[in-house]
Amino acid sequence: QLDLAKSLRRQGLLHRHAGAYWQARLAYEQSLALQEQHPGEDITSIRATLNNLGFLLLHQGDIDLAQSYLERACQVSEDNWGPDHIMAATPLNNLGVILQHKGEYDAARACMERALAIREAKLGAQHPYTAFCLQSLGQLHIELRDYTTAQGLLDRVPMGDSVAAISFSQPNPSRL
Repeated sequence: QLDLAKSLRRQGLLHRHAGAYWQARLAYEQSLALQEQHPGEDITSIRATLNNLGFLLLHQGDIDLAQSYLERACQVSEDNWGPDHIMAATPLNNLGVILQHKGEYDAARACMERALAIREAKLGAQHPYTAFCLQSLGQLHIELRDYTTAQGLLDRVPMGDSVAAISFSQPNPSRL
């Protein structure tokens, strides 16, 4: 069943990137249901599925449900690996994006800053995943009209192709 759950999660990812959001949601939900039948056996996959489902629901406009999945992903990460583990960074950053959409800017900034600190410490300042956090935090500061801080963050984003390769939703500014 866990192999089927992983396969469903991969299908969900493919559907999401193809823009087939309802098929992606169904695949992620089926994957999560199978994974939760075996708690503790594949925590990494459960965290990934919760994160992916939350991110997908954000794009579908179901902000509250997206937030609940991402909060669960953060909790799974912290409970199993600790608050400063690299596994906590992705759901933290995505939760920050959701909180930004809800207008909860202080909470969004706290999540994004924490995700950035984890990624800088574990991956380094030039890693593409660190760049993701810089972009998210920069966009938050643009929305807050704090252009000086936004510029400082966005100036730190590496402009290589690796940034564009990790997301279809956040284009590399050098390619626009």
